[in-house]
Amino acid sequence: MLSDPSLPGVELLQARFVRYRYAPRWHEALCVAVVTSGAAAFDCCRAKHVAPAGSVFVIPPYEVHTGEPAAHIGLG
Repeated sequence: MLSDPSLPGVELLQARFVRYRYAPRWHEALCVAVVTSGAAAFDCCRAKHVAPAGSVFVIPPYEVHTGEPAAHIGLG
């Protein structure tokens, strides 16, 4: 997670997952994720989601969520 002092309470997810799956977790800040390649799958707000390459998604603070690749090439 990256943060910028000029945006308090916001974190930016920049990662590439090929096999790793996050166990349920939460963050104190708003999480903004940009999917640059592959696709991300995650459970959040009591629903399953898939974010394809080129999409952006937001996870609210304190919302329990998971995360994993949804495509064999992972996500970036």
